[in-house]
Amino acid sequence: MVGRREPVVVYEPMMAEESETRKDILETFSKGLQLFCKGEFSQALEIFLTVQELDPSSAAYAKKCRSIMKAPPNDWRGV
Repeated sequence: MVGRREPVVVYEPMMAEESETRKDILETFSKGLQLFCKGEFSQALEIFLTVQELDPSSAAYAKKCRSIMKAPPNDWRGV
């Protein structure tokens, strides 16, 4: 969320059948997000790229990683 300084938890509702299908994608996204929050953008990018075709959020984070890597912030707090 633009302008936030503290992380916000966001939930995505899913049908039971869908959650089984997306489990691996969500686990991969979670690993990428953890790296992103730590400021490890190149490693996060690699992970997001593996599922970006199947997950729009991963594609968005991959784009954000590339952008941040061009001009890394000095005071990164993971948000």
